[in-house]
Amino acid sequence: MGVKADPTIPSQFGLDQNSRGASVLQSNGISISGGSTVTAPGVSAPGVFTPQPGTPTSKVYLGQSYQGSTLTKNYKSFDEANLLPTTWSQKELRDFVNKGILYKAQGFSADMGMPEIIQAWGNLVDASQLLSKSGTDWSPNDVLESYNQKPGAFGTVKDQSGDWLLDARTGDRIKYIGPRSKTTTESRVDLSSPEDVRAITTQTLTQVLGRAPTAEELAKYRTAMGAYEQAHPGVATTTTTLNDKGEEVSSNTTTSGGVDDAARQSLITEQAKKGPEYGKFQSATTYFNAMMQMMGG
Repeated sequence: MGVKADPTIPSQFGLDQNSRGASVLQSNGISISGGSTVTAPGVSAPGVFTPQPGTPTSKVYLGQSYQGSTLTKNYKSFDEANLLPTTWSQKELRDFVNKGILYKAQGFSADMGMPEIIQAWGNLVDASQLLSKSGTDWSPNDVLESYNQKPGAFGTVKDQSGDWLLDARTGDRIKYIGPRSKTTTESRVDLSSPEDVRAITTQTLTQVLGRAPTAEELAKYRTAMGAYEQAHPGVATTTTTLNDKGEEVSSNTTTSGGVDDAARQSLITEQAKKGPEYGKFQSATTYFNAMMQMMGG
């Protein structure tokens, strides 16, 4: 009797394949009778094909995944691992077959049905157990990746940031694949010290009022200058270039904004111009300068 197609599996896997599916199962020593009853070495329940493992009670390594920020190794029992294809979505099934075809892995073809998918996956599970006896964990996907000839792609996963390729089994960093340049900005407020405020205020008021500041004026200008500096921070922009090891090879920093002494003097001058002393001092200075010119002339 033929194998009935499973409507939950995409049609591209060719499950309407009575003769082919039966011949594949028969070639593996499996006979089908009485609807979906399967009898074969390794079949423990009607309709369930379980490839014989080398070590039936062992755990199968299935790769690593992040649990929060921790990279954790995942394992399942041999039976659970072999039945994983029956839990996959249609996309996962397609991706598995397409990857095997792309890598030219043995046993993969465009007309695979579920029996062939289970057999191909079971072969990878068996191989992963055998290879893991060397002391290094191999997952079925690692075995499939061994057919991939792309440089640097063998048995690798990306880290959480996506900036590094990690060894899929050890978690060691292999290659930096993140951005080759990174830009960071830092905002900084440069507040004047009491001594700086006194020096700038004395110099400025001597020029515009003809006298040194009082203690009250020093306190007022210090408050005004601090508020102005807080509102106009300096911004440092740093661009860093990285190599394929994630190492910094060059760095360039530019600064903008901030407050210089000319701006501080301008602030004090504008404040001083609002008082009555400024006009009187400027008039007296103008008159004095004119008189000196006349005397000199």
